[in-house]
This record gives sequence, C-alpha cells and structure tokens, in this order.
Amino acid sequence: MTTAANALPRVMEVATHGAVVLAGDNAAGAAFSPCEHYRWLLWRMWNPELPFWTFGMLNPSTATHERVDPTIARCISRAKAGGAGGLIVWNLFAWRATKPEAMKIVADPVGKANDRAILHAVQAGAINVAGWGAHGGHMGRDAKVLNLLASKSDAKLHALAFTEGGLPRHPLYLPLHLEPQPWAGMGEGTAF
Repeated sequence: MTTAANALPRVMEVATHGAVVLAGDNAAGAAFSPCEHYRWLLWRMWNPELPFWTFGMLNPSTATHERVDPTIARCISRAKAGGAGGLIVWNLFAWRATKPEAMKIVADPVGKANDRAILHAVQAGAINVAGWGAHGGHMGRDAKVLNLLASKSDAKLHALAFTEGGLPRHPLYLPLHLEPQPWAGMGEGTAF
C-alpha cells in the first residue's frame, strides 16, 4: 500500500517540470500556474500512514492551500469516511472559475501542465473518484483524459453516482453514504 506520505513527493514532482507554483505544505497545499488562473492540483493530508484518494472534477473553483470550499469539504469528509489519509484534487480543466460557463469561454481552459498533474495524481491514488458531470464533454476533454489515463497509467477510475448519460456525477450534493464504485468509462455508469 502506498501511503499518503510516500505518494505526496511524487505528486509534488509536477512542480519541477514547468510553470508551477507550489503553495502551502505537506498537510495542505496546491500547485498553481504563476498567474494563478490555473490550479493543477490541491491536496490535504491528515494521516500520512494511510493512502490518498483522488477526486477528478470539472474545474477548480475558489479552494486554495489555505481555503476549503464546500466541494473540497465534502470530498474530505468522503475520503476520511473511506479510510484515506489524504486527498488530491485534479480537474479536467485547470482554469479556476466558479461556474462552468465562465471556464468554457476561455481560449485554453485546460492549461499546459494539467495532463502531467492528472497523471501524477491518479498514480498516487488508492481510489480515484471521477466527478465532472455532463460538462466534462466540453472540447471532448473527458474522452481525452480517459484515453490519457488508459495509455499512460494503470489507474482505475471510480464514481459515486452517474448522470442519465452514464457520466460521473459531481460529489457535492450526493448523499454521504454513497461509496465509490468502479467506472468502466464513457456512458458505462448506471444513473442515480
């Protein structure tokens, strides 16, 4: 079992390859672009002896290395309840916006360091929970990330619930009793 303490240095390695600014520390941190319009990763660690869970969502909002927003608070609760020692949050699109519509009008909402950050995160995760919902299809990004993970990683994705179209639902408003279930990929989930 890879513990959170063992996985975090590999995740932070993303900072050594390109335009990434680290903020925070091992317990609570984030990797941003120098302009801070992009957030590549966000992490919290509460027990370094237990494994990480990762959550892959649509795009980052307002959470930082210092500030927890409602989505991150809900993900922390889920990961703790599932026996994780920490969590890493990655996103299909790294552009920071509170609404998907604002992210969608940006010329490059993905960002140049995002694919590398995603790969580092999922390789560190014991459980990788997808939760980007129906907007993940913007620019075909959900399919691109699934192909990236299939070609460069043996990590498996899970979801808490699915949309009618079989896509992984965002975790914020889902009941806390739901547990991650394996997700085969595009359109393969059962709606909840």
